[in-house]
Amino acid sequence: IVLCVYLIGKTLFSRRAGLWSALFVTLSMGVVNLAHFATTEIPSMFWFTLACLMSACALKRRALRWYLLAGFCAGLSAAVKYVGGLSLLPLIIAHALAGERRPWRWLACGVARSGVGFVLGNPVVLFAFPEFLEGFVKEGAYNTARGEGRLSRAFIPLIAHRLVQALGLPLALFSLVGLAY
Repeated sequence: IVLCVYLIGKTLFSRRAGLWSALFVTLSMGVVNLAHFATTEIPSMFWFTLACLMSACALKRRALRWYLLAGFCAGLSAAVKYVGGLSLLPLIIAHALAGERRPWRWLACGVARSGVGFVLGNPVVLFAFPEFLEGFVKEGAYNTARGEGRLSRAFIPLIAHRLVQALGLPLALFSLVGLAY
């Protein structure tokens, strides 16, 4: 994860930005804590970060392979934890930000490749689809009910709390200011 973050920073900005970013991830108590307890967040975060790196390469280099790799890694991230599917957003944003005209079929191929990664990482989709669907619906219903039907009341504070918990207050504020910038 640290190496991927370094390469993202180096690809998008400079070597210095990559080193600072990698340092912040290395010192992040949330990442250290999750890695220490060997939770599923770490493999999901690895595939998520790798998908973001491939998306950065898709932005900077004109080649279909980066779209395919980004989509595949996003699918593997979603196979570990469904929220990993959000790693398709950097690919979509990279495609939209590409200064030169790139074929929309490249983006479609990358998104389709995410399906391949998801099925490869979660083959129960092929062999026991009804059970997979039942578990997916039950989990969605549970997470929705947790906030008593009010998504903003349950979701936004959860994200803010987790961000501060994972990064610590100073680094969380620094990250939010950087995001706003």
